[in-house]
Amino acid sequence: MTKITKEKIRSFCIPQSFEKGVNYRQEGRVQQVDVVGDRVTAKVQGSQLYEVRLDLSRDDFGARCSCPYDWGGYCKHIVATLLRLGEMDLQELKASSEKKEEKVSEALRKADGEKLKEFLKKEFTRNPDLQKRFLVNFGNPSEKNTVKDYKKQVRELYREVAGGGGIIQYNEHIDFSTFYDLAKDHSERGNVREAAKIYRAVSEVIAEEMDRTDDSTGYYGEEFEWAIAHYGGVLAEGDLDHQAKKTYIDYLFEKYLENDPDYFREYYEETLEELCSEESDYRYWQELLSPHLPESLPDKEESGINWERREVIRLLSMKAHVLKNLN
Repeated sequence: MTKITKEKIRSFCIPQSFEKGVNYRQEGRVQQVDVVGDRVTAKVQGSQLYEVRLDLSRDDFGARCSCPYDWGGYCKHIVATLLRLGEMDLQELKASSEKKEEKVSEALRKADGEKLKEFLKKEFTRNPDLQKRFLVNFGNPSEKNTVKDYKKQVRELYREVAGGGGIIQYNEHIDFSTFYDLAKDHSERGNVREAAKIYRAVSEVIAEEMDRTDDSTGYYGEEFEWAIAHYGGVLAEGDLDHQAKKTYIDYLFEKYLENDPDYFREYYEETLEELCSEESDYRYWQELLSPHLPESLPDKEESGINWERREVIRLLSMKAHVLKNLN
């Protein structure tokens, strides 16, 4: 668990955010803090109630906030939450959380089976996402969705928050956490391909909807980066052999070449780098690259940007990375 100090908090934010965070903490705006293991969620009262999420196992606290802040570093809500945590005995807080889990385990052990089933049925009616996660863990493992199925579900979130003309406004932040939780459930049960479908669906919908999204805050860019990185991560951890990886390498390289939108391109390359781990992976990547590389660079123009030349240079840089890993 990362130790929280004021000096460390300052290193992740600009001075103005730190001072505002100090004021928020002193005003008692951090209203609720929940700790489960190394994961922390908090509610912070600003112009509205914002949710802060932290991962204390990470050096940067893995901080995320639902507010539209976009001025560099962590926002005042994150700062206020970290300051609050810094005042608390985290080990004691973690012990309290573990004690709650023990109480839940004891209650489950004593619960009447039929009453528990009835309780779950009612909760499934109120919370369809909980029902999905239940089916992942206790349903028929042969029942699988396609990427298209998952994309349809993700698009429903966009339809729910889209304003006039179907535009996602500046301060409208869609919460994709239900899909991330579902993917995590699949991953923990060894269903890495199913988890990858979910992360891919989220990343594709975000990319396809950027034309009608005001992402001045950078929120959707961060969500895309999160989804595509976990797509590669879950596959890399799945211990797939080279033959199984080829389909995913094909997909990432194809999306890289599509370059749509161009500001997400680097994330496909980073994910390719994470997924490729064996010589055979890199040799296959090299095969995919070869047809797109000319024998020489296009001539440099006197003025303006030569996009063709720039593209070739990017591909040559990629090939340099591949060759480096092939020694």
